[in-house]
Amino acid sequence: MAFFPIYHYRLHNNPNDRYFGDQLDFFDPWHDLNTSPTTVLVVPNTFRWINEPQGSGHAQTVDKHSNKTAKAPNFEKFRVQLNIAGFNPESIKTKVENGKVIVEAKQEERQPDGDYNIRELRKSYPLPDHADVNHLVSYVTPSKVLVIEVPIHNPEVERRRDEAKKRTQNLAQFGQHRDSLFDYSSFLHGSDFQSRIVDKGDNQKQLEMSIEMKNYKPDEIKVSVKNNE
Repeated sequence: MAFFPIYHYRLHNNPNDRYFGDQLDFFDPWHDLNTSPTTVLVVPNTFRWINEPQGSGHAQTVDKHSNKTAKAPNFEKFRVQLNIAGFNPESIKTKVENGKVIVEAKQEERQPDGDYNIRELRKSYPLPDHADVNHLVSYVTPSKVLVIEVPIHNPEVERRRDEAKKRTQNLAQFGQHRDSLFDYSSFLHGSDFQSRIVDKGDNQKQLEMSIEMKNYKPDEIKVSVKNNE
């Protein structure tokens, strides 16, 4: 079992950080960064990564010239916030053991006359199901708050999200002028409807659509084009 090294890194200088206490909750850790298109990232000397994210590219960044914001992926995260005022960030260690995130810190202050003061801290937090500990990140803010974040990859939630995305993509082929009374989702999933692009040669392509119509009479079938869709 290895402790994670400490790195210098960027931080959004959020004035609300000074009010953080010892908290444990579920939420989008980058929500505050997504609220302002003019946010500027700064590099305070006191900010340190305890466990740096892979690629160091999951935080939101802002292009000050184009004023465009690139947001982090929207997935659930487990977050711990712990006030570590009085401890040197270099003394903070985080590890995962027996399904828990464990924080340890030790601060020693020794005087020339032999007097000394020693402070120690150990806190443990149970991880939720489906926590991806391989992508755990932790850092210390300028206001001496340790933040630990672990993404949660729930297979069932992700499956439903992928299905919803696929349904949206499938409906897009019917264009924006869809009949509000027609159940397109049931039509796609409850029939043999297929569509494909066919190469006809000479740089010509053709859209072909097919569907089983054995339960319909010829005079009940109508094919039309509306708004070029």
